[in-house]
Amino acid sequence: MKTTELNLDIELEKESQSVHAKQGDSQSRYVKVTLEKDGKPWKPKEGATAVFRALKPDGKSIFNPASIAKDGTVTVELTEQTLAVPGPVYADICITESGETGDRISTVTFSIDVERAPLGSRIESESEIQALIEMVKQGGQIIATAKEAEKAAVAAAEQAGTFSTAAKESETKATEAAKEAKRQVEAIDTKATEVQESIATLNKIIEETGTVAANAVKAAEVAKATQGSLEAADLAAKGTKTALEGVDQAAQETRAALAAVDQGAKETLGALTGADSAAKETQAAVAAADRRKRNPPWPVWTSQPRAPGTA
Repeated sequence: MKTTELNLDIELEKESQSVHAKQGDSQSRYVKVTLEKDGKPWKPKEGATAVFRALKPDGKSIFNPASIAKDGTVTVELTEQTLAVPGPVYADICITESGETGDRISTVTFSIDVERAPLGSRIESESEIQALIEMVKQGGQIIATAKEAEKAAVAAAEQAGTFSTAAKESETKATEAAKEAKRQVEAIDTKATEVQESIATLNKIIEETGTVAANAVKAAEVAKATQGSLEAADLAAKGTKTALEGVDQAAQETRAALAAVDQGAKETLGALTGADSAAKETQAAVAAADRRKRNPPWPVWTSQPRAPGTA
């Protein structure tokens, strides 16, 4: 058996609390509630009754009796029907004081986080109104008692000659029983009205919760789209970085090629300068040879020499 303890304020000042449970659990999970008023322990008056009211995720309601201990704490059983549907179950405790006024006061709403069972629930989710059924039973018993008293009064009236006093007493008891039965029926009608009001209130809570959940889903979608844009921007930045690295590499290769061209130009200029010097030297040599040809440094014979033995 698992009992979870909560402190619930009737002034509705405290933040909502939650209880964790498993779908399909039965006769094993309980919630023990310490009632508070302005943060201090609060004890219901003697004779007060407590009802556990809840709204399941599928819109079905729970209206079950809860027990009040001598110290004022309230214990609630989380029935199998309460835990039939996974998801958040919103609930509170309603205290009704005894007497003709029947003052009612409720605690702050708390939630029961029902974890989904692997195989789901073995029962179909339905509304559970044990508290109302119990009140109807009590009313039926009172009505039955009143009828018995009425029969006793009739029997006593028939024997009025001998038992007139007893007949009057029986008639009085029957009248009082009938009045009590009427009060109980009115109380049942009041409880039925409470059930309808509780269901309407809890339906409003679940509707507001659904709106919050829808807004959260939209926010998640926007965040997801934003994350996708950021990832695309990051990918584009990486691509740009890669392109810049390629441009830098190409620039380095271009600078190396230009340096090689410059070196080649210098070498070509050196070769042209050497060729020009060689050409000038060759031209000078040709000019010198031409001058020597025109002005030889040795004698030049103007006639042919004679042959031997000739005059």
